Amino acid sequence: MTNLGLLQRYLGVEFGIFSLGIFITQKTYVGKILKQFGMMSNNPTKIPMIEGTKLEIDMGEEEIDATLYK
Repeated sequence: MTNLGLLQRYLGVEFGIFSLGIFITQKTYVGKILKQFGMMSNNPTKIPMIEGTKLEIDMGEEEIDATLYK
């Protein structure tokens, strides 16, 4: 076994060790995916949906098991 120092990157996850704690990101991975799909110039958003969209219940649809999404 070899001591490689503090953990910086493991399986595509980046670790930052600071006095406030350990921060985990996938910034490099996300950047690679955005570049792959030509989305580097897109603007970030906190809510990924069209503004003003009104959601409605579709009574004709089959009910979905909500536990699959928890």
